[in-house]
Amino acid sequence: MDPTEFARRCRAARTFGERVFVILHLFAGVPREGDIESHFRALALAAGFTSFIFCSVDLLTSSDWDLSQPWLFDLLAALIEEGLIDIVLGGPPCSTWSALRWLPGGPRPLRFREVCPWGR
Repeated sequence: MDPTEFARRCRAARTFGERVFVILHLFAGVPREGDIESHFRALALAAGFTSFIFCSVDLLTSSDWDLSQPWLFDLLAALIEEGLIDIVLGGPPCSTWSALRWLPGGPRPLRFREVCPWGR
């Protein structure tokens, strides 16, 4: 979903009869089995929890979510200030933390736990 659709859905959720939990996952990578969103959805389903919006975004899937754009940053800040987003999460790009980087013949490691965990 694009940022304006996400904002529209967040604002519309406020009018529902029950509380809607909103999660924004930045730098999510491409959707895949076993990612955070799939785990959340499985746990929510098992608990009978259906009132949520989970939006996973990444530049790999849509250039609309370029956080260097002031309008997007302002939109997300406004949604947070309005109390419409419950959780914002994100992390470093998985490809730079991949265990593949430590295997023979793999790409060289970019991060080291003790010395420079956030990169060289």
